[in-house]
Amino acid sequence: MQSITSEYLLDIIYRKMSTTIQLHRKQNPSSLNMAVCHLPTKDELQEFIFSIPYFDSILKNFLTSHSNEQTIISQTWELEFIKKCELWVMSYEWMYGKPGAYNDNSIYQGKANLKLPY
Repeated sequence: MQSITSEYLLDIIYRKMSTTIQLHRKQNPSSLNMAVCHLPTKDELQEFIFSIPYFDSILKNFLTSHSNEQTIISQTWELEFIKKCELWVMSYEWMYGKPGAYNDNSIYQGKANLKLPY
């Protein structure tokens, strides 16, 4: 178990996003930043967090609150968090900004959503 802030989790998301952000910008005309910047902007980071269907609203609020509040996570939870980030960053929906073959948001809903452990 370790105590972390939202900044720790945001850094994980930021690094994962960096792998596909250029494709997302190129394929998504509504993207917030079409510039040549190779790294995600703060707005793009927030856009990613709000669009990810694998996180519940409390986790999304924790990530976007800009507070120094801490929470405790286990290594298992952290690995699940990383897995969910990777699933979304490599998803057709994120990279191309369009619904994928399964145009059914219910596949993302329910107990599969990641919640803060404490």
